Amino acid sequence: MEEIIPHLVGLLDSTRNERAYALDGLRKVLVSKGRSVLPAVLPKLTQKPVNCGTLSSLAAASGEHLSRYIDQVMDALIGALADENCSEEKLQECVIIIEEVQDDYGASLILSEILDATKEADESRRIAAAMLTKAFVTITTADYMDYYGAMFRDMLKYFFF
Repeated sequence: MEEIIPHLVGLLDSTRNERAYALDGLRKVLVSKGRSVLPAVLPKLTQKPVNCGTLSSLAAASGEHLSRYIDQVMDALIGALADENCSEEKLQECVIIIEEVQDDYGASLILSEILDATKEADESRRIAAAMLTKAFVTITTADYMDYYGAMFRDMLKYFFF
């Protein structure tokens, strides 16, 4: 395992076919050994320039082990979206994690991180967080009723104050 993971992570910067094989391999490893593998691959996945599609896909594959690292993952995704001026293409890559994580607990962790970002001083990060909030409520099937008040309050602050 110690030899395979660095090799697969290195292949993420290779040709399209090699990247696809590496992504598939990492996804399979994360499903079975996410607790030990996720901390090893996250530093590479969250360094700039962030490949949002890869990060979202692999983070979602790690399942319940994602909860320990959701802050790092969402920070990287929001930062990448903000760095790209919230382009539609980058947004579509970022929402992969929302599409993949459909359990109530995982979705609440993601939404909590997104809502925290709506309070940041950096306007581009607030805009990115607002776009992800919209994507979240559009896409998720998870129950997020407990967050209605916070979402409404944060969006009012963002747009009117």
